[in-house]
Amino acid sequence: MPYTETETHGPNFPRPPPDIDNDKERWEIEAIVNHRRQGCKHTFLVKWKGYDITEAMWECFDGGGEEILKEYRDLHNLPD
Repeated sequence: MPYTETETHGPNFPRPPPDIDNDKERWEIEAIVNHRRQGCKHTFLVKWKGYDITEAMWECFDGGGEEILKEYRDLHNLPD
């Protein structure tokens, strides 16, 4: 029997709302899970804080200043 969500128990993975920064929605990065080369840049598989790993997304950061991104680049010897 497949699982069915009920109103009694609510959603399985409640999603936190984004932060609002200069009228733009912004989600917090929990971890960078993987990377791949796309053209002359890298894209990163990002796990968002408060979200399930199945909702991780490939993102491109143009000279990103996120500390977690810098740590990941250093760990994997990737250029900025």
